[in-house]
Amino acid sequence: MREKYYLFCQTRKRPAQIVDVGPTPLRPLDQEGFVWPTIDEIGRLQAFHNAPAGAALGDDDLWRICNLIWIPTEESEMILRRLIIAYCGHHGRRGIRVMENHIHQLFSTSGLGGLVRAFCSKCLLCLHVKGGKVIPRPFSEEHYIF
Repeated sequence: MREKYYLFCQTRKRPAQIVDVGPTPLRPLDQEGFVWPTIDEIGRLQAFHNAPAGAALGDDDLWRICNLIWIPTEESEMILRRLIIAYCGHHGRRGIRVMENHIHQLFSTSGLGGLVRAFCSKCLLCLHVKGGKVIPRPFSEEHYIF
């Protein structure tokens, strides 16, 4: 007959440590530190950079490419704020293509597709992940019938 051995492990219970982290904001647009970009701020940022070829100075003293306001690629904070607004606005979290089209209606930034894709790939609310590589999926009509 086989003998069964059971291993019992003694553990010391430690009192639970309660850490008050406070509520996390559900909407980044409502955070205290979030600053809405203004036309004047965009003009100041454009002044620090050389306008690309094909850009024209508009009536509002902003550089425009094909009648779209040019945002310099080096201004990562301004681009990030634009991405947050396009992603988390009243229409929020509709996917990569919609977000890219929404930004491209008003602004011109080189490499916008890659920036939007990198931004959206970090959102855990939008992606359905089953291990391995994270692949952003476009929403279909099924996702809107809740």
